[in-house]
Parts: sequence; C-alpha cells; structure tokens
Amino acid sequence: MLGRIFTVGGYTLLSRLTGFARDIMLAAILGAGPVADAFFVALRLPNHFRAIFAEGAFNAAFVREIKKVFPDRSLSPLPAASPLFALPNQIKVVGVTPGLSSQLGGKTTIAPNLLGIEVNGQLAVIYSPYGMCGGWEMAQNPYALGYDDAGSLSLGENMLMYTLTH
Repeated sequence: MLGRIFTVGGYTLLSRLTGFARDIMLAAILGAGPVADAFFVALRLPNHFRAIFAEGAFNAAFVREIKKVFPDRSLSPLPAASPLFALPNQIKVVGVTPGLSSQLGGKTTIAPNLLGIEVNGQLAVIYSPYGMCGGWEMAQNPYALGYDDAGSLSLGENMLMYTLTH
C-alpha cells in the first residue's frame, strides 16, 4: 500500500511540475492580457463541463429525467449482439480510465455497457453510464469514471453509424 501511495504521490508531483513549466512557457509567449485570459478560460471550460456532466450528478439527473419523458419504459442494457457493438467496429471489450478501474476492483478492461430505450422497435435513446467525452476529446482525465480513449472513440463511431443507418 505504501508503494501505491508513493506512486500516486510521485505522479501527482510530476504532473504539478510539468504544469508549472507549461504555465511559465505560456506566460512567456502570451504575456498578461486579454489574449492570455481568453486562452485560460477556453482551457478550463471543457474540464468544468466534464466534471458537471460526466461524473455522477449528470447520471442521476439523466435517469430521473428520462423516466419523465418515457414513463412506461426504462433504460435497459443492450445485448452483446446489438449492432452498436458490431458496426463499424467489433467491440467485445473496452479499456477504462484509472478512476473507473479503481472502482471496478482493478479491472482495466470490461465489456462495453450501453443502455437503451426502444420505441417501435428502434433505439430512441442510447446512454452510457460511463463517461466517453474525455476519450472523444483525446484528453482523458485519469480520475474520470469512463472508457479509455480507444474504447470511447470506437463506441462513438458505432453510435454515429447506428444513428445514420437506422
């Protein structure tokens, strides 16, 4: 356990030092002023949206609100044979972020988990209880509770293909 503490602490220290070096270089290049302010606001917004929408609070709110929209239906797991796991990418397992891995007892890969609501035999709602936005942005937060970059992109491509063809 002590080794894990030092590992996390060491990587956190390394992250802080490289972030400090980044800030020094940005200050030298951008200086102080409206351009630098705009840059830093644009840099922080995606992280704030990810924290609000992808981790915890959004999940509970979404499930509650979708129940109001479809009171006689509920989100149910999509079967492994669903076209969402086959086209264009065959997806049997996906990697997860370190944050989700720690909640899953150290598992680094899992079967993809998508939920859906069918209306008239077609999926009207496709929902993932795990975050995918960090993977889509290729800017994964290790503490996020989601799929890794490759898994997020593959699932996203499949969802896009499904919505275009059904």
